[in-house]
Amino acid sequence: MAGDPRTPVAGGSSAGGPDHRAAHLLAQAVGVDPRAVDYRTFDGGGDLLAALLGGRAAFAVSSSGEFREQIQAGQLRVLAVTSARRVPGIDAPTLREGGVDLEFANWRGLVAPPGISPADRQALTAMVDALHRSPG
Repeated sequence: MAGDPRTPVAGGSSAGGPDHRAAHLLAQAVGVDPRAVDYRTFDGGGDLLAALLGGRAAFAVSSSGEFREQIQAGQLRVLAVTSARRVPGIDAPTLREGGVDLEFANWRGLVAPPGISPADRQALTAMVDALHRSPG
């Protein structure tokens, strides 16, 4: 985040979402006031990609899976990953490897409608347990 902190930073999440939070935590970690960051939200990966390729943002915060094809094709370059470890298949250091004391992991949740039956809850729980035990 060197240079002008008003450099447009793009993300696919709305204000307060994980992309927004990661951009501001990164600013804070490198000594930039997060309120000075010009975070711009885009509706999903397509709009975010168009903003990046069209020069409407200097860089973006997003999941590696969102742009894996563009990364592999050389259209986008990953500067760093926010995770504790490098991401397999992506040639990029972690922020900590780059000298920034920050680790940020995005969470994902599984949700079900209210009033789910005990049998359906048990079946979903068993499926998640099986996924957790699997090597993949």
